Order: sequence, then C-alpha cells, then structure tokens
Amino acid sequence: MIKKKILALIFTINFAFLATVPSFPTISPVSISYAEEDKMASQREQLQNGINDSENIFASKAYGLINKESLKAEYNGALEYAKSVLNNKDASYEELRNATIGLNEAKNNLKEYGKKILAVQELKYTIEEHKLTIEAVKYIMSEYPAIARTMGDRANDLIRRSNEVIARAERIISQFE
Repeated sequence: MIKKKILALIFTINFAFLATVPSFPTISPVSISYAEEDKMASQREQLQNGINDSENIFASKAYGLINKESLKAEYNGALEYAKSVLNNKDASYEELRNATIGLNEAKNNLKEYGKKILAVQELKYTIEEHKLTIEAVKYIMSEYPAIARTMGDRANDLIRRSNEVIARAERIISQFE
C-alpha cells in the first residue's frame, strides 16, 4: 500500500513538473511554407507598389525638366524589368527583391536629380527677381531723384546685395549645367 502511495506521489510530482516547464513551439514544415509564401507575397506587393508609383514619377514636374536621358533610360529599363519579373509567376524571391531594389535605386536617382533641377529653376527665378529689383531701384534713382535722396544709401545697398545674390546663384547654377 505504501508503495502504491509513493508511486502515485512520484507520478503526481512528475506530472506537475511537466506542466510547469515551458514548452517550445514546434515549427512544422507547413508553418515554414506559410512564412515563405508571406515573404513572397510581401515582396510582390512592394514591387507592385514601385511599379504603380511610376505614374507619379512620369506626371511630376521634375521628370519633365530632367534633360539627362541616361537617368530616364535607367529608370525606364528598371521599370520594364520590374514589370517582367512581376508578370513571371515563377519568379524567385531574389528576383523580386532585386527588381524592387533596382527600381527604387533608379527612382531615387531620378528624384535626386529632379530636386537639383527644381533648385536650379528656383535660382533662375531668384536671379530674375533681383535683376528686376536692380532695374527698379535704378529707374527710381534716375527718374525720381528726390525719392532716391530720401532713401539715402539704402538704394545702393539694395543694388549691391542683389548683385551678390545674383553672383552666388549663378555660381551654383554653373555647377549643375
């Protein structure tokens, strides 16, 4: 009888011990398969988003101003490759990933160059504004000397500062053209 009680006690302790030990999740091949499918689906979605974004790229003001045909050709080539990989149902994860990376790099190159082009356009506009300012001040000085005298040195200072802005802007523009 005591033997049975001792065995029952050992069995109960063993059972209680097994219940308190954390169990490690088992990963079945099915779980791995679903994770791989999710990874592929996610990569396909990223590539599709990059392709869809091409409409925004082509419609942007900067794209129309870009005069560097090699950048446009690089982007168009990456876009065509991305479309062909996306349309290939047997494309591997690496092919999808590389197409996405290539498309994003080409898009970023276009965007960076486009930002520079827009900045140059803005500088050209600034130059024109300052040239008009200089002309206006000179006109006032020649046609309305009484008003010019009330301005004192401010008129000449305005002309000098405008000329400095024009010179700096032209130096910057010359680096990009």
